[in-house]
Amino acid sequence: MKRPVIALTCLTVIGLLFGLFVYSLRRPTCSSGVIGTAQADLNSFQSALEQYRNIGGHYPSQEQGLQVLLQRPVNPPLPEDWVQTVDDDDAFLDPWRTPYRYRYDGTDELEKPEIISAGPDKAFGTEDDLSSQTE
Repeated sequence: MKRPVIALTCLTVIGLLFGLFVYSLRRPTCSSGVIGTAQADLNSFQSALEQYRNIGGHYPSQEQGLQVLLQRPVNPPLPEDWVQTVDDDDAFLDPWRTPYRYRYDGTDELEKPEIISAGPDKAFGTEDDLSSQTE
């Protein structure tokens, strides 16, 4: 009678461990490699925005956002010229699958646009956010 209880306990423990293993594979990680990927994305966006400014004459407005790197804007301010620098909408998602946020008010407060990742917790305005304006 003890053998079925032991076997059931072992199977339960194995099932729990397997479930934890699968969960750990699917949840967002904050490893330095993933953070490095997000930081590389932020740097790429900054370079693409500089190219946009050099070709178009100005940075995109906050309303236009990063989308101008994928599609030519149709609402003002319109660029003098335009080149597509992003291939698809997935480029606008950080490694945790949260859309990057674009911030630029066109004043002296922000000389350059800021791109922000919500970080591993997927919530903006928290300690783990990543910004293109921080080193």
